[in-house]
Amino acid sequence: MLLSLAFWEDPMKSLLFCCFSTFIIIWGWIAYATVGILLFMALFILLTKLSNRGRSIEELKVVALPSHIAYGLCLLRAFGENESSRIKSEV
Repeated sequence: MLLSLAFWEDPMKSLLFCCFSTFIIIWGWIAYATVGILLFMALFILLTKLSNRGRSIEELKVVALPSHIAYGLCLLRAFGENESSRIKSEV
């Protein structure tokens, strides 16, 4: 949604968003707007968790990444193989 506002795909929505944002900033309500947005997000997360009865959503499960050492060794091995094949092709 913010991307469409940035590219002015719908000029009326973009103009209303700019006017609303300017109104909030000029009247000094930025702190209240920030708190309101954070409270809305917290309530949304809480309601989502309650509606799923505590079960996590399958698509949002986080898979642990390999350790940095193993990942670094894999990168070094890949770069080494790339360099050795490049050197062999030049000879």
